[in-house]
Amino acid sequence: MLKNLIYQILLFGFYWYCTGFQYQYDINISIVTGEDEERPPPVNTTLPSERIVFYNTENLFHPSDDSIKADEDFTPDGPYHWTYKRYYEKINKLGKLIVAIGEGRMPAIIGLCEVENRIVLKDILNKTILKRYSYKIIHKESPDLRGIDVALLYDAAKFLPLKYEFLDVSGGFFPEMKTRDILHVEGLFHDSAHCHIFVNHWPSRRGGQMASEAKRLAVAAMLNQYVDSCFIQDNCSNIIIMGDFNDEPGDHSLSHILGAEDPIHMVDSIMLYNLMYPYFRKGEGTHFRINNFREAAILDQIIVSKAVLFGKNGIKLKDDHARIYRNEFLLDKKNGIPLRTFQGLKYLGGFSDHLPVYTDIQIISSL
Repeated sequence: MLKNLIYQILLFGFYWYCTGFQYQYDINISIVTGEDEERPPPVNTTLPSERIVFYNTENLFHPSDDSIKADEDFTPDGPYHWTYKRYYEKINKLGKLIVAIGEGRMPAIIGLCEVENRIVLKDILNKTILKRYSYKIIHKESPDLRGIDVALLYDAAKFLPLKYEFLDVSGGFFPEMKTRDILHVEGLFHDSAHCHIFVNHWPSRRGGQMASEAKRLAVAAMLNQYVDSCFIQDNCSNIIIMGDFNDEPGDHSLSHILGAEDPIHMVDSIMLYNLMYPYFRKGEGTHFRINNFREAAILDQIIVSKAVLFGKNGIKLKDDHARIYRNEFLLDKKNGIPLRTFQGLKYLGGFSDHLPVYTDIQIISSL
């Protein structure tokens, strides 16, 4: 295994040196409305703050069998006995969770991962408490072998998507890698504040963190190219990056390849800031493993551009960090970690093995 890891790292470095990480990949772009027009500089007129949420839903499959996806385990006859009753219980819990996270004002943006398909997303919006609200869906089936995808739910009264694209990170340096797309959405908050949103679910740590790291380094480099292209167009781009990165803020993929720094290091040359560093420094987690000891990891994160952190271009972070939503109803009473849906094949009936993360932004209107 060690020899294979060393070989992957050396090969990875050689490929990067020779090609400058120029990938051949497919991009699916959908234009939602017209091009964003030039707007005057923002003034100090502010609108109510808006909440941005990300949540890994943990294997949110529809119980029906998709013949082209490896989802047989999560069907009524599969080993998890994933019945329609259990499915509807889970999506109703998810709807109530989103309302609770809003704390009286519904989130404007909800990034999700580990959802199987658009049917699931429609059920979340139409068959739960969320049917009261004006959420819309952005989603596409990804190359992931199990069929789990990323998606964006947005409140159409608060956010207008201009265009979106699904960045296919499968293949490239690792031809066998079939993983989730990165979703890139470009749009306007309250018809005035322009923003880029990236929703991620990076390759897992299956096989060990070190053995699988090269794949996440590759995805980080690809995301970095797209973020750089945003900055080339506008050095003050508002960018919000969210996801389950399967790496922590201090890992090489995020801190060096993507270049997302700790907000305590506020210098002009830094373009991205990882809002989860305060939790990372304290050893807290959004995901936990119980072996011989309790192991916490900040895998779910929100990263913003300098413009968002300092309010340079119509959007300003309300606080200097994101938050973990840690409510008692999400937790196992025995050990205080997220109560997941399954422990092995045993049905626990919980929400997810991850905790949601969120941050608030202040929209500065343009006159």
